[in-house]
Amino acid sequence: MARRILLFALVVFFALLLGFGLPRQWLKPLFHYTGYYFMLAAFVLWAALVLKISHSRFFSFIKSHYPALLLSFLLMILIFYMNPPKFKVLADETNLIGVSMAMHHEKTASLPLQGLALDYYDFDYDHTVDKRPLLFPFMASVFHGLFGYRPGNGFVVNFIFGGLVLFLMYLLATHAFSRFYGFLAILLTAAFPIFVFWGTSSGFEILNLFYVLFALLVLYWFIKTRHVDHAGLLFLTLVLLACCRYESILFFIGLIVAVPYLLNRRIIYQYRFPTYVFPLLLLPMIWQRRIAFYSAIVRKGAQYDQARIGKQLRHFTNAADILHPVGIAEAQVLVQTVTNVIPIQKISVMPQLEKLTLHGIGYG
Repeated sequence: MARRILLFALVVFFALLLGFGLPRQWLKPLFHYTGYYFMLAAFVLWAALVLKISHSRFFSFIKSHYPALLLSFLLMILIFYMNPPKFKVLADETNLIGVSMAMHHEKTASLPLQGLALDYYDFDYDHTVDKRPLLFPFMASVFHGLFGYRPGNGFVVNFIFGGLVLFLMYLLATHAFSRFYGFLAILLTAAFPIFVFWGTSSGFEILNLFYVLFALLVLYWFIKTRHVDHAGLLFLTLVLLACCRYESILFFIGLIVAVPYLLNRRIIYQYRFPTYVFPLLLLPMIWQRRIAFYSAIVRKGAQYDQARIGKQLRHFTNAADILHPVGIAEAQVLVQTVTNVIPIQKISVMPQLEKLTLHGIGYG
């Protein structure tokens, strides 16, 4: 028992060292290139454990509860019909879909900012690290992989997980009271305006709610059965929950309730691989929070705006090559547009624009 506790303590120490001890300049490359794979590993481990626990009684479970599952998704169809899906909070939702595009095309975890988007060009965008957690973009990227990239795939994610949220409300109420209250929980949850608002958006609120409810259900199962697989599933669910919203890391505090059960001698001897590695799966979340903290300080200076202008000029050069066949009048409109935008940021770029016009668009 002491060795297993020591092993887990070493993993936690190693995770904290990698999370908070790495130099600042390493954080963005590490997060950019590894964030997607951390999310993939966490989700695959979670899904595999769900299948392991439920596969033997999956069909009997569905047969017993299919009316509630059917009602949940019929209500989601009705909600989407009455309140058609659309982007509601652009600062969140479009950025989340942008990160999902990078995950789909490049398997990276950064937000594309600007670049040349043509079918016969490689995915080549300037990017930055977005402050929003990675689970929702990852889930959207899964549907990009199935159906091709579409901004509307975020609505598909919320439709599916919205139906599962209603079904989880049914399960929790049924376990606590009876089936009557389970069906009543479905109807009451679907009637909440805030549920309808977020369910037809492309934000991370519904996905976050799903994992909150799932964590409560798994905690109930674990306290009831004391099974080691339920303990591992609880840990992995909390990891994914921490990657849904900024504040969801606080749900780990809820483990205090289960500490007497989690440190039970009989269970500790049975802990398996997912339980020991789950602290390492939180590394992208830690790196992202550190990057967001440092970026908030840097953005207060003027150098941020100057760097953005340099990127705009580079992409204007790329666009000039594509506009060779365009007439002179259209090219002058483009140049005038850029020259109207650039001086707002108090940088003199007229010599560069004249050079671009002469050597790039001028050939048109």
